[in-house]
Parts: sequence; structure tokens; C-alpha cells
Amino acid sequence: MSSRQNEQQQQLQSQLQNSQHINYAPPISEAPNPIQQSDRRNPQQQSISHYVANRDLAVSQYYQSPMVNPPGGPIFLEPSTEVFNPGRQIQQNEGIIRQPSVGAPIRRGGGVDKINGLSGVFIKQKVEILEAATTCETENIYHIFALDDDMRKKGPLLFRCKERSTTCSRFCLPGECRPFQMTVSKVSFGHEDSGSEPFLSLERPCRWTCLCCNRPEVKVTLVEAGQSEYLGKIVDHWNLCDRVFDIHDRENAKQYVIAGGCCQVGFWCRCICDPCQKIDFSVKSPSGETISRVQKRSPGVVQTYVTDADFFALEFPKNSTATEKALLMSAVLFLDYRLFEGKIQKKR
Repeated sequence: MSSRQNEQQQQLQSQLQNSQHINYAPPISEAPNPIQQSDRRNPQQQSISHYVANRDLAVSQYYQSPMVNPPGGPIFLEPSTEVFNPGRQIQQNEGIIRQPSVGAPIRRGGGVDKINGLSGVFIKQKVEILEAATTCETENIYHIFALDDDMRKKGPLLFRCKERSTTCSRFCLPGECRPFQMTVSKVSFGHEDSGSEPFLSLERPCRWTCLCCNRPEVKVTLVEAGQSEYLGKIVDHWNLCDRVFDIHDRENAKQYVIAGGCCQVGFWCRCICDPCQKIDFSVKSPSGETISRVQKRSPGVVQTYVTDADFFALEFPKNSTATEKALLMSAVLFLDYRLFEGKIQKKR
């Protein structure tokens, strides 16, 4: 090869090495830090490159170190094991923003919350057409509404109570003696056909009672959301003159007493006059102080003579808890069975 050809080949190799269009990749061991690398791109491209490099560096530090926000970098959220509480503000502490994680849904509008917000209830027994036409005793159904200041119902339907009993017990035993189970369900959207969810369970076993011996009782259990929590019981206390019902809590401590005087005309006569259409009961504390009341009303002259369906207005004592309100409401249902169920059949 001539000296001229050698000289041309050296010049060509020199041009190739100095060309800006050839990407020279150094060995991996010699690769510079992407943050410290200075390229020949325009300022806008350099700004984007530095932002991406800072982001990658911050992400790597996020997975290798505690949750601390790097200066000038993005803000990272630390997961939390707290149960989600609607309306709770996000807290910030030592530069770390904590975001509550979504846990089990919080129940809103349940039976406990619903009854806790009431000052009283209006209990209305549903008139069964089959029972009115044939005088054959059917399973009782009660509708429960809120109570207004005039002791009348207001607002939509809140609870529905459905008795479960055998045909033999309804035909062979009077209402004051027959055993039954009753489910009190929370009604959705104010109508019983729109769906309901069990709230309370009442169980009344069959008992043969003689004066003060083996008095009948009803046990009340909270069954909302799959629970099975015993709340207390209602006992038909024996009294020579008055009608008395004792309300006990889960520890068997007496909380309230519902008492009705036997001298009221409504106990003995069901004519159209006003004294015969209503009966008053007092809700008393264990010490005997009257703190509230229950009033039983007949549905009217015609319905009085064809059915034993009645209305009850119950005022809750002030500062009573949701458990106590549930027990009082159950006591009124038990009171209807003990004192007024089956009276029409006897009269006929």
C-alpha cells in the first residue's frame, strides 16, 4: 500500500472518531452517573433529562429507605392500617402525609342507630283479613313508626315485626300462653316490600304459670349484622291487682317497670266511648318514679268488633340508651300478647 493511501485511511478514521453522529458507548464500569452527565442537547432537553433522573433516584430511595419525602421531589403517601372514617381529615406529621386505607365498611342507618334517634315509637298491629273473616288466629305482624308529640305516628315505616309460631299452638293455646318467636326487622325505604334486615329476635317459651310461680318471660337478642348478643328479658310480674311487667338487662338487673292499673274501664269493656278505647300504662324506674308512659288504643268501633289488632304509643324515658329502648319496645309487644291477644275470640 502506498504512503498516500495510508495517509487517506488515517484521515478517514480520524473523521469517524470525531463525528457527532456516532454514539460511543463506554464500558459499563466507566458509565457516568445520569445526574452528573453533561450532554450537548439544548437546555429544554437537559431540564427534562434531569427531571427524569431525579424522579428515578427518588423512586429508588423510596424503596430502599423509610418514607421520607426527598427535598424538591414528589410527595409519597404512606399506607395506613386505620379503618376508613368518612369526614376524617388527612393528617400530616413530620413531612409525611398519611392517607387512611379503606377497611371494612362502616354501617350507617342500622337498627341500633335508628332506634337510638327516636323519642318514642308508635306500634300498630296489622289487620289480617283472614283472621277478621274466619276468626282463625294467624301469626301477628306489627308495624313500628316514629312517635310525634301528640302520641300519634309520623314518618315512614321503620320496623316490621313478624311472629313465628305453630298452627297447633295458635289454635290450642290462648294468646297469653302460646309460645312464639318474633323477628323485628329494619325496613328499607319506608316500605315493607322494599326489603328488610333482621334487628332483634324475641323468644317466648311455653310456660304453665300458676300465680307467682313460673312467670312467663320474653328474651331479647340483638341479631343485626350477624350478631347474637343477649340484651335482656321482660318478665310478666305477678300482682294481685295491677298489670306489671319488669324489664331486666343482660345482668338480670331491673331497669324499668311497666304498670297499668286494673281499675281502668278499657280492661273490661270495649264499647265506643273514649274511656273504653284506651288504656294507660306507666313506665317507672326501679325506685317507683314514673318517668314515661305507654298508651294502648283501639283502632275504632268496627275493627274492634272484628279483630284484636291494637295501637300502642310508647314514649321513651329521657337519656335512655338504644338497648333500653329496644327492651321497652319488646316489652310493649309482649304486653299485647299477655293482655289483649285473643280477646275477640273469647267475646264471640
